[in-house]
Amino acid sequence: MTVAELVKKLNELTYLNKKQNSWLVSNDSNFDSLDFSYIGDYSKQGDYLNLQVYTEYLHHEYVHRMECGI
Repeated sequence: MTVAELVKKLNELTYLNKKQNSWLVSNDSNFDSLDFSYIGDYSKQGDYLNLQVYTEYLHHEYVHRMECGI
């Protein structure tokens, strides 16, 4: 897998851990720190939230489906 393919794959993830984020900072020439929010221990899925992928709408829809048992 090439560096460009890894960069693309990581940029498509909703959550990144510290190692993935650090690698992306070093290898993505278009990296913008405003696209990621550090959430630390708040989520067990990762340390950084990718704001280009994450949407409140989908999150609320998921929570609603879980609460309704759909």
